[in-house]
Amino acid sequence: MKYNKIKLIFSGAFLALLLFFREPYSVLDQLESIPKEERQSLEFFFRSAVAFDSFGYCLFGDKPLSVLVYSESAPKGDYPLPSCDSRFSYYHPFNKRIKQGWEIWEKNNRKFHFENYALIKCKNFVDNNFSAVVLINKKAVLQIIDANLNDFKSILGEHVTAKWLLEEILKSKDVFSCVLKNHQGLIGTLLGYGRNNAWAFHIRHEAQQVSRKKGLIRMLDNAPEQKKWKALNKRLKSFTRGQRFNPLFMNLPVFAADLDSMETQILRIKYEQNYQTILHRYKEGDFLEITLQQLTSE
Repeated sequence: MKYNKIKLIFSGAFLALLLFFREPYSVLDQLESIPKEERQSLEFFFRSAVAFDSFGYCLFGDKPLSVLVYSESAPKGDYPLPSCDSRFSYYHPFNKRIKQGWEIWEKNNRKFHFENYALIKCKNFVDNNFSAVVLINKKAVLQIIDANLNDFKSILGEHVTAKWLLEEILKSKDVFSCVLKNHQGLIGTLLGYGRNNAWAFHIRHEAQQVSRKKGLIRMLDNAPEQKKWKALNKRLKSFTRGQRFNPLFMNLPVFAADLDSMETQILRIKYEQNYQTILHRYKEGDFLEITLQQLTSE
């Protein structure tokens, strides 16, 4: 019995020494263990996410969530293409490369250690053949929920805390519907569009939905829902600017915003600063290595 205790102590000490003197974790080492063709697919996936889906603002700024959408399965019906944007249709080469990149990421992501960031796949905003890949900046998510906790409680329940909601997001297969109840105000807030912008978009969306259900779109302009929708539609404009020439083909995030509000002006300053930071960071070396270094950072 005594011998077993001594053996256990020495085994534990030996293991501790091995852990202490082991080579430090290296993103580059893990990348080099992935076949070249798979690395190229991963780079295409992340380049597309940074260029078109604002992933850079999550990684190098404080945007809480960013979402990339791709077609998961062949559309059903008699038509060869779904009725949505053809760039993301199942048969489009771009979509196939995004889908392949995500599958390779799922195959290799266990090679990397994650602290502040997470990548999850869930159902799209609406029920269709598309899936959503969500990049989560955990610190930013906790901060934005805490700053708007009353909003989240009013829709999701008084039990909501920032930590609880983050855990629900991380483990859910249907973040937007099951967790966030398809509430455009909450979703927009978490996407970093500004609380007031997000809720104005939500009110406009709800007014439009009511108008359609009641058939009021074809009625006189003095219908309450129609007047509300028109007023908000006039107020909310696209936040972004025209395409800029940069090696990443990256632009500012795109969303509906009240361009004259103080909230939107502050967001523009922040995202402009993030834009410069992202370009500067990617000038330092290999795109995929820099992306994964940031993704695995604290």
